[in-house]
Amino acid sequence: MDTLFVVPPRAPFKAEPQGLGTWQRQRLSSYLVDVASAARVRPQAILNSYVDWRTSKAKERFGKDMRLDLINGIGRSARMWVSAVSPLVGREDLEDLTLLPLAHGFGEARGVMSKRRRWCPQCLHDDVAKGGYPYERLLWSISYVTVCPLHQTRLVSACPKCGISQLSELSRHTQSGFCGACKSWLGRKQSGGNAVDCQTALGAYEIWVARDFANLLALDRASAALLSRDKAIGVLPVVIATAYRGNRTELCRHAQFSKITVGGWLQGRSLPTLGALVRLSWVLQIPMRSLLAGDKDVAATIARSEVSTAFLSSKTRRKTRRNCDWAQIERNLRESIDSDQPYESWGAAACAQGFRPSPLRARFPELAARIRDAGLQRRREAADARQLARARAFEDATVQCMRELIRRRFYPGQVNVRHALRERGFCSDWIAETKVCASVRSRLAAELSTLGRCAAVHGRGTNRNRNRNAR
Repeated sequence: MDTLFVVPPRAPFKAEPQGLGTWQRQRLSSYLVDVASAARVRPQAILNSYVDWRTSKAKERFGKDMRLDLINGIGRSARMWVSAVSPLVGREDLEDLTLLPLAHGFGEARGVMSKRRRWCPQCLHDDVAKGGYPYERLLWSISYVTVCPLHQTRLVSACPKCGISQLSELSRHTQSGFCGACKSWLGRKQSGGNAVDCQTALGAYEIWVARDFANLLALDRASAALLSRDKAIGVLPVVIATAYRGNRTELCRHAQFSKITVGGWLQGRSLPTLGALVRLSWVLQIPMRSLLAGDKDVAATIARSEVSTAFLSSKTRRKTRRNCDWAQIERNLRESIDSDQPYESWGAAACAQGFRPSPLRARFPELAARIRDAGLQRRREAADARQLARARAFEDATVQCMRELIRRRFYPGQVNVRHALRERGFCSDWIAETKVCASVRSRLAAELSTLGRCAAVHGRGTNRNRNRNAR
């Protein structure tokens, strides 16, 4: 008697956000993936069919032509996503999964959110080791944060197995903690060799910034609403009087700000950007939380710090240098084309020479085109190599699945093989599976002959029953 497979009932669109009230709070995009997983649907089904998304054009899909990295940010996109998803899940605290509570303190800053999906492998490993579900933190989405403040290891943006990086986890097959391309687990226990060296100036700065933003995310919504860039400006006169003996020029030189910029802040003509606040926090050794809260008691007790700022990027416009060895620069560019470590792009080549890409391209147009084409060719070769490696791994897994089915006296039909492959974490389109299954089945013709006619017919009948029950 055939046993019917009953699909479990779909759960409601509800899930409990993880890490609320702490600096390890979950980000909104990761929460939507968990909601879709609990409801047994794909994230795209929620975004396209279950959310009342008000668009300017008729029949426009939810989130079409939108930057998915801004879902967790501080701007208009984050507000639209929160207002659209809140009625679906029945929650009013989804703003806490974004940077919206800190919008007043950060201002309309650009470049706050990282354009790549990033994570700490050790944090994901600890989530599972503690018996919980892995989730991706809001802190990992902030572009200024490059290390994990808990484990002091660098955040990762590329899958360790397939090497592919993603723009967001809101893809068709992604689950929190897993690669959206090869479905590999992204968590792992890291050794001490992966830790950031806090003895160096750059390592100390990266750890400081990570902890600085973690302290901001630890604030509740009421405390975050009290932060303001105006209060940060009110702290500067106290800092200049105590740490720099009233000399504003010393602060400008130490923090690498122009006198016009600092004068505009003190005179109320402009407000510091988020990047400027991060720089001030590091240079003055005042936590950004205290800086934005206008804590003058902390500012009055600080001493002149001698932290390094040499590695901080400057926003000033670079001027083309007149007295430079153009012949040497040309030799460097030509040698890089056929070297063992060529430049990945023309932008990387220009940056290595200390120039902006445009003026250097105007002087060396032929070299710019060759380096650009060579970089494009190398990226294509790397992509082809990754695709070939995935195809070989898929074929090897298909061989193992078919042999396991034959050992259990089941005919290795395509449906049976597909279910076995998904249990191993492999998933591909139907056409690719058909070609690979046919090729592998011909290779295993001798082993298939041991099944006999009855087993083969029974296996095909099982496939038909499974398809009928699934429909």
